This record gives sequence, structure tokens and C-alpha cells, in this order.
Amino acid sequence: MSLIEPAPSRTLDPLQSVLAHLPDGMYGTYEGLCNFMLVYPGVPPHVKEGLRYLSAVTIGCAFCREFRESDPGGARLLPDEFYAQVAAGSPDWDALVGAEWAPLFVAAAEVLADEQISDATMATLRSHLSEAEIVTALFYMLVIGASHRLSHALGVEAVCRVPAQLLSQAPSAPA
Repeated sequence: MSLIEPAPSRTLDPLQSVLAHLPDGMYGTYEGLCNFMLVYPGVPPHVKEGLRYLSAVTIGCAFCREFRESDPGGARLLPDEFYAQVAAGSPDWDALVGAEWAPLFVAAAEVLADEQISDATMATLRSHLSEAEIVTALFYMLVIGASHRLSHALGVEAVCRVPAQLLSQAPSAPA
């Protein structure tokens, strides 16, 4: 049972059900940041999806482990092999994301292990990516990872209902 009780209504992902307890505007601001970062072209969508999934597996967010991001045409951003290897804990980053982005995933794994990026990993990262790409990708992963940690810490189940507070703040339909 989760530590924060949802109210019976439509279903949302775990983070949405938790953020709905916050004051007006905070949830929309968070969603706006995530959406901007998702479409920002500095890092390809498949890399962001890979970092999101690595974070979900490492932190243990059940909902996010099951979710698979698709492009606007409906095609999945990553193949099943990516998800299988990451979930098994034995990813071959070069084969899964290519040599250019592999160092980023090594760095991400270090960060998710609550470590600082090692000097060797940072040197390899800088030889493959710009500082803007490194910061953008890791910031995206950490923002998404914060949602994984919050949901996991509160024991929010994989699919939840909208909390009563959000329902009481919903605008009524015009008469």
C-alpha cells in the first residue's frame, strides 16, 4: 500500500499522482520542463529514452520499467534488446547505443550508483560529446530520476488514481 492515498478517479503514472498533492502550478511547471527537455534537440530522443529506462531500472520504478517511449509516428525509440540487456544488468553500451553515446551511459550508471563521474569516464565523455550534450543528457536523466525516486520512496504503485486534492481543484464545466 502506498504512503499517499489516491482518490478514485482516472489513472495516472506514479509521479503524476504524487505531484497532484502540490500547490497549483507546480505540476504543470514540472511537466513543462520535462516536455521541453524531451523535445530539445541537443540529445537524440532514443538516448533520452535509454537514460530514462536506465534510471527506472536502477532506482526501481515499476511503472517506468514497463513503459516504452515511441516517436511521433508510433515506432518505439529503442529495440527490445536494449530493454532486456538493461533490465538484466549487463548492457553492452557500444552495441546498444553506439560508440558516440556509450560513454554517456557509463557516466549515467556511475551517477545512478550515487557516485561522482570518474575522471576517466569524464575524459572519455569529453572526447565524444560536447559539454552541452553531457549536461543536457545527465540533467534530463536526473530530473526524470527524481520522479522515479519520489514514487519509489512513497511506495506508489505502478498505476494510481488522481488524489482528491487535484479533483477538488478541477475547474467546473461552464453551465
